[in-house]
Amino acid sequence: MRLWIRDGALTCVERVAFEPFLLAADATLVGDAPGLVALTRLEGAGELRWLARFDGWGAALAARERCRAATGLPANAAEAPPNGLVYILGGGFDTLIREQFPTPFGGVIVLRLQTTRLETERPHKIEVHCSDEDGRAVLPQPIVLSLPARQVPPEYPHGWDLSASIVINLSGVPIERAGFYNFAIMIDDQQVRSLPFRAVKAAPVQTV
Repeated sequence: MRLWIRDGALTCVERVAFEPFLLAADATLVGDAPGLVALTRLEGAGELRWLARFDGWGAALAARERCRAATGLPANAAEAPPNGLVYILGGGFDTLIREQFPTPFGGVIVLRLQTTRLETERPHKIEVHCSDEDGRAVLPQPIVLSLPARQVPPEYPHGWDLSASIVINLSGVPIERAGFYNFAIMIDDQQVRSLPFRAVKAAPVQTV
């Protein structure tokens, strides 16, 4: 790759090797991706805080497809009717505030999957695991869902991914104590998303 560098009134030209890279919001999406050379956490408050470098374009493109596979959003409640829209109430939180523990999680995860035509025509297994800050499982068994094979509409544009929105009810997941927790989303035995959250005890109300 050729770089033009301005140094005062001079413009210098330098040839450097280009290393394919990817920006990700979650390190677990690319941490074990084939061809990964380095994974660096970037400073700042931006969502795409992980810089992943790869040894070739093929590895970088494969990792990009892996990141696009699923996005997850915790919410107080949500509904996904057949019209393709998702109606979300209180979405995007990362902190549970409760007056006492143990307490139920009392929410849902809205999962949006993007699949190619070939992937759409095959069934998929979705798992939700929950662990505490010590890595101990919160659930005795993961929550397992099945996404059946779907028919691609004949009028669907060629080359477009197909989306599926799934609301996973986690209202009964037990949160035993205040601390940090994590939901891990797996699709076909591969982790695709991590949703960390914390549980804190509500501050006592001051009365005058």
